[in-house]
Amino acid sequence: MYLDWKKNLRRFGWTFFWVTSPAYGRFLDHDADVIDRESQILHENHNDKASYRAPVVWERRWDAGTIGWRASAGSLNINRFDYQEDIKFQANDGNFPVAISYQQLRREDMTEDRLEREIRLDLKLSSWWSVAWLGDGGHRKEYGDMGAALSMRPAPGLRELEIYYWDPDLYYATKKPYAEDRMVQRTHTTGARMRWSQAAFRVFADLGHDWPLVWQRSSRGYRYEFERRYATWRCEWTQAAWSTYARGMHEHKRERKAWGAENQITHSQAMDRQIDEVEVGTVHSSAGHDRTLALQLVRRHADYRFIDWRLEGVPDPLEPGESGRWRLHDRGLYLTDHFPISAVSQQHFLQLGIISNWVQEDFEMKLQTAYDLRIGKNGGLLLNATWDIDRLFTTQPFRPWGGGNIQMFVLL
Repeated sequence: MYLDWKKNLRRFGWTFFWVTSPAYGRFLDHDADVIDRESQILHENHNDKASYRAPVVWERRWDAGTIGWRASAGSLNINRFDYQEDIKFQANDGNFPVAISYQQLRREDMTEDRLEREIRLDLKLSSWWSVAWLGDGGHRKEYGDMGAALSMRPAPGLRELEIYYWDPDLYYATKKPYAEDRMVQRTHTTGARMRWSQAAFRVFADLGHDWPLVWQRSSRGYRYEFERRYATWRCEWTQAAWSTYARGMHEHKRERKAWGAENQITHSQAMDRQIDEVEVGTVHSSAGHDRTLALQLVRRHADYRFIDWRLEGVPDPLEPGESGRWRLHDRGLYLTDHFPISAVSQQHFLQLGIISNWVQEDFEMKLQTAYDLRIGKNGGLLLNATWDIDRLFTTQPFRPWGGGNIQMFVLL
């Protein structure tokens, strides 16, 4: 397929902005293990993540294909990576009414640990309409998720609207391993996504809501509550070698755990968090160069409430008592240039970048030096080293190393 990937890109434009991924909001059972702790986020973490972005051309190639795997691991601190992994397969024939696909999204950082999968079976009802069965599960039957989607595609790839529904942990009541556990109130995920394209202008949006969950886990000694809303969007305008875009993300998540017997709570921990991210940028591609300039704004607000009726601390170090407000405001500037090392070779590339962030009262700046090696026609390896330039302007000892990152992709 990637023998003619450049032709596909010319046909579909900058398609890497428009391919959807599994809904990033559906409840996962292991989210109940530990309440998210915003205090684990360091001031330079968003600066780190920006310096680990894949080259623009990698994103183009990824979203132009139907079968692939990619992974990225970048250091956030002495014991944590910003880890991302995606897998996708698709079998689709325009002359046949049935299509099957699989997607997997894995995201792990200082606060999140998410593994979402989507097994999909599409049935085409007419030239515009199709329905799909959605599934996700593992060897533990009680945590298997099922769902459905209804899609309207008057112009596939250009104008699409989909409404989807997930029923997480569908068989929990009959497959649960502990009789004393129960879902007092089961959660359901509802959402819609759309894409619209007109000439050089494109828009994509995905909205979802995971309805309130109340889970009495007497076998583990606590009651857990969860609710999540999220939205992602992107608009883009492309003209000749230039592409200008704006994109954003909003998440509102609340969690609460109450320990003790169901009618005799000893202590509780609650979190209510809102995250907003907005980015505007432009990409210029010419003569083998992809030059990117972007401005990013991040706002994270979380309120924690810890109540202990025993007047003593929580013995579990994974669930320390936290109360009060946690705030983070981050403003970042992202500038990179990706180019071939020589005009002859299309196998060796460099990406150089400067990433600066103003976080509260702190200033973070990194220099990115990445080597991009293409392996055959279907693979790539990125070795990325970053350097803490901001330490030149402080009284701290100058330790230039800012963190390493390795990325790989295989596409068929």
